[in-house]
Amino acid sequence: MNNEIGMRVLTSLVALGIFIPFILMQHNEKNAHLAENLEKIAFVITFLIICIAFICLYKPI
Repeated sequence: MNNEIGMRVLTSLVALGIFIPFILMQHNEKNAHLAENLEKIAFVITFLIICIAFICLYKPI
């Protein structure tokens, strides 16, 4: 059980480590556009993963 909690914390820290620099650099217009594009890409990837998960979950046996 402790291993699951550790993995959750680790993945959260990795995600924060990736996105925090882009959030902090948004005072520049170029970096703001980059952050918006990364946000759109992250949304599309998350949406595709959820769709694939539902397809696998409700696949007939």
